[in-house]
Amino acid sequence: MTTVQRLLAASILVAVASIVFAAVRLATSSDKASTVPQAPIRASSPAVAEGEPAPEPAAARPVRAYSVKLRMGVPTPRAPRILARVGDEIRLTVTSLGAEDDVIVNGYGQRAHVTPEQPARLRFVTSLSGSFDVVLQTSGVKVADLEVRA
Repeated sequence: MTTVQRLLAASILVAVASIVFAAVRLATSSDKASTVPQAPIRASSPAVAEGEPAPEPAAARPVRAYSVKLRMGVPTPRAPRILARVGDEIRLTVTSLGAEDDVIVNGYGQRAHVTPEQPARLRFVTSLSGSFDVVLQTSGVKVADLEVRA
């Protein structure tokens, strides 16, 4: 084997080892996306002046907050399943470590731009029941599954 062939073989070996190391590191990363909905947020009561009747309490709307992290344009660890009921408020934050794209909620007409510097923040009230995809516009990668029940 010539010196050039040995150098080429060593370079290929180092490149393969680097790719395997990066893949293992990415797969075993400890910062997982939070896909568990938070407890419903309730509005606080407004202050009432003395002598005025107390206002009727407004019906609190359940809030479902989710966070998804994208690594190289792919949700990590995987695309979460967002469960909600009609009338729930969805707050979805998508952060990216490399990809720049638009996050779209199919069926709801919601869209937000995500960059490595600026997360996409989507906030809307569910009005349609069914299953809806949350995707990246350019790549078509599924960010989340939104399932809304009546």
